[in-house]
Amino acid sequence: MQTKKNIKITFTGDIMCEKAMIEHYLKNKMNDFDDIFTYIKDFLLDSDYIIGNLETPVDDSQKYTNDFFSFNTPSSFLDSLKKLGINYLSISNNHMLDRGNRGLKNTLRSLEKKGFQIVGYYSDFSYFTRIKINDFIISLTSCTYGINFNVHYDKISKKLMKQFLFLKNPNETNTSILNALKIRWKQKLKKTFIYDLYRILRKRKKGTIQPSIIIDNCNNDWKLEADYIKKINGLLEKEKRNADLVFLYSHCGGQFNIEPGTFTEKVITLLDKSNYDGYIGSHPHIVQKHMFQCNKIAAYSLGNFLIYPNSPYLIKETLPTYGILLHLNINPECPKEYFYTFSITKCILEHGQVKVILVSDLLKKINHEEKQKLTMDCLKIYNRFMGTNKTHINIKNEYKI
Repeated sequence: MQTKKNIKITFTGDIMCEKAMIEHYLKNKMNDFDDIFTYIKDFLLDSDYIIGNLETPVDDSQKYTNDFFSFNTPSSFLDSLKKLGINYLSISNNHMLDRGNRGLKNTLRSLEKKGFQIVGYYSDFSYFTRIKINDFIISLTSCTYGINFNVHYDKISKKLMKQFLFLKNPNETNTSILNALKIRWKQKLKKTFIYDLYRILRKRKKGTIQPSIIIDNCNNDWKLEADYIKKINGLLEKEKRNADLVFLYSHCGGQFNIEPGTFTEKVITLLDKSNYDGYIGSHPHIVQKHMFQCNKIAAYSLGNFLIYPNSPYLIKETLPTYGILLHLNINPECPKEYFYTFSITKCILEHGQVKVILVSDLLKKINHEEKQKLTMDCLKIYNRFMGTNKTHINIKNEYKI
């Protein structure tokens, strides 16, 4: 029998489960979300470990996603992720408090019940989740810039706050008191039948949402707080003594910004390169560049692994339906010999359902005109991620970095 040469660890981009996807699930009385991953599941069989960023609470006791910016997903979604082979999920992101502290606690229970390894939450304050390959240890942690406190004004409890890593105080806001009271009033209104009536009337008028670019600028609202970086550096330094490779999943950056902003750049500058081996970024919802600093990879944003292609807030010209699967390939006989590859995926709509597909597989399913556009889009994604200016690439399942 031929033995497998490499251990393959795959990092995905943001995993969303949006309003339209929930509505499709409920309308068709589906038992799971397996269909979404029909085209990608066979390719991911080759990955021994898959690590993703889950951008939604999972709490069956509360309302599922019913607007565009506040999420909650049926627990059966986790079953489909599990069947896909995803076994590690980071939940340290700005949507983790979309259903309050109760929703966060129930999400943690759901993940533990379904058998996921959680990256980003640590009840014992260890802050790291480990993958052990023989005697070789890969350690993972994650942090987030915040919890959307400016949106819902739900503070994370002091106990839970200590069990996550942040880049800034999640319970602080620069918003005026008047605006804070207005948002509080809207939150209370959402629990009444008047709000449900308002949503029905607005739906009939087909109201649209104007997309916007959120800038992560150190000179603006994104104040960098050195104590948070200092804590993360201290934890990374301690963990590096116990692990061979250490990876930091970081949730920050400007949404739909092709280039990283000064906040993200500052974070990466202040992280001690001797204490970690990889920085995996999320939150911008588009693919951004990667680079090596002191032989350590920094992938600023892997884009979206799963997003609804027709979401009204997407900025289509930034190519948000594309994502990067970043693969760490390790020789099990000599684990210090490792290298990176990556794949390009796309989210498409098929019979009203979202599908995640490799662009190399999608190329076989579309007409000539669509192939031309797909090829040009993939070239843009490749150049953006690799920092190159190529005029042509062959579309493949996997590219070596």
